[in-house]
Amino acid sequence: MIDYGPANSNASFMADESSNFASAASISSPVFKRLHTYFLFPFALDKDAVQADHPQAWPDRTHWIDGLDSWIEGHSAACSSNGVAGLGQWKRAGYSEFDVDSPAYSDLLFFHSIVRHVFFDTTIGRHPDDQENQLRCYAIDLSGPRLWFEGNDALGDHARAPVTDLRLYLSADGLGVLSIGIGTGTIDAAQALWLNRRLRKLYPVDAQSIGEGRTPNWIAFRVERGPQLETICEERFEHPAMVGFYPPLPSTIKSLLELDTSGIPDAEFSAAHERVIENFLYLGHKHGDQ
Repeated sequence: MIDYGPANSNASFMADESSNFASAASISSPVFKRLHTYFLFPFALDKDAVQADHPQAWPDRTHWIDGLDSWIEGHSAACSSNGVAGLGQWKRAGYSEFDVDSPAYSDLLFFHSIVRHVFFDTTIGRHPDDQENQLRCYAIDLSGPRLWFEGNDALGDHARAPVTDLRLYLSADGLGVLSIGIGTGTIDAAQALWLNRRLRKLYPVDAQSIGEGRTPNWIAFRVERGPQLETICEERFEHPAMVGFYPPLPSTIKSLLELDTSGIPDAEFSAAHERVIENFLYLGHKHGDQ
């Protein structure tokens, strides 16, 4: 919804130019009463490589989906005691309550059972239907200090909004989606549109896009620590370069996927980080096959 603000009730529409200019100046800038949107980043996993690197998560299991909980839990603990970017660890976040007052009831009721198995995650326990679930959903608890997603560009535009939701969806066929939700109350329309368009940019599309403001020159996740804002990860796009056949992912996305590459130039990308990026951003081939 957009509130354009009331004009000055005393303004008179006279032929005099100065009066017209005064009337125009009295009109408030347009604002959005509410902004709530999601940034979705799809990716693919090399299932064979992941299972080979983490055999403990699939000891006797025949299905990829059955080992995801163990893999995510072990991967989060191994990466950092503080979890993802100092926020916490990915935790299973499937539907667990199904009465008429629960969100699951209304979300699942109008879909065929086949669709429910493919597009919804449920933690029914030992119910046979849980064995057929084709999706896993994980979330990071954001109930602590407020997390902000913000950025600016070379033209001087800047905006930020609280992060309301961080979710990771992994499917039985190896596809995944990283979801970042932001939401805020009354916000300047120009800032809302800038947030919605510019924070979706993962990397510059060409050398001119940063200088022209089409891609931000800085994006960051920042968390409130008392009166201060602590930057937990940021990307300045100072020297973006392809990594083999893969795009130069920003540190913000790498941190959420638990890929800590800070301080390592792309030209000196370690074999370990190369392998993890291959696992998360599999395009149907391996670097070693090129």
